[in-house]
Formats: sequence, structure tokens, C-alpha cells
Amino acid sequence: MNETNQPPMSGTGYLIVRVSTALGAIPVEGATVTVRSHLASVAPGTERGSIIQVFISNRDGNTPRIALTAPGRSNSTSPGNGIPYATYNIDVEADGFYSQYFSNVPVYDGITSIQPATLAPISQNPNLDRITDGDRYFDENVNPELRPRAGQP
Repeated sequence: MNETNQPPMSGTGYLIVRVSTALGAIPVEGATVTVRSHLASVAPGTERGSIIQVFISNRDGNTPRIALTAPGRSNSTSPGNGIPYATYNIDVEADGFYSQYFSNVPVYDGITSIQPATLAPISQNPNLDRITDGDRYFDENVNPELRPRAGQP
């Protein structure tokens, strides 16, 4: 074992990143997905790890099945062999959306993992962040007063 309690990487695990928006209802085609190594202790400026591979999501919002090194399956059958999976970091970016960063994404030998990435759109409305006295906001847990108050039209 090495200094990070990681057993030797003798296996191969797989990862698919599924990029979507609207709470997972709409796939995002053309998103850039960067898979990086996960480093337990890093030098300043390299916190996200070194780039392993970069992919573009397809029309279904999925990356291709990515093969990544992982500890062999035998490491998960006996205690004291260290963690039975490898960890990776993932950046997801698409035009018109806020980026997402995932840290410590586990990958197990012989298993295909799915990492969902639901992106929030960046508003195209420059007035969206302005709040005026006439604006009314509703909380779904509070019934709004829908009738005009006394003295209001």
C-alpha cells in the first residue's frame, strides 16, 4: 500500500457522467466533462488534480463509458487492505450553465458507476437579480394572501 492507504491499482472500473438540466429531465448535449486524478495532499493551485481525460456529452447527455484504474476486487473481500475503490475528481461545464465540480467520486473494479451532473442555467434576464418593492415572492409552505388588502385596487 502507498502513503494514502490506497492499494495497488490492479483493476479497471468504469464511469459514465450523465449531464442534464431541469432537475434531470433534459439532457445537456455538448457539455465538457474533465476527469481528474484525486490527490489526498496537493500543492496549492493543483487542488483539482491532474487531467486524465476530457469528454463531450452526447445528445442523451452522457459521456462514453470511461475506463479508469481501480484497486482489484480482492481488496474489498479482506479487512485491512485499504479502501477498495479509487477516487477521481470531475469538472462539468457547458455554455449557458453554471459549472459543477465533483470530488472523491468512487470507482470500483469491474463496476460501471453513473455520476449525475444536473446543471443550473445562467439567467439571460439582466433584471432577474433586481428586487423592487412591488415584487411579491411566495413560499410554497405559506399560503399567499391573494385578495387585495384594504385600500388596494
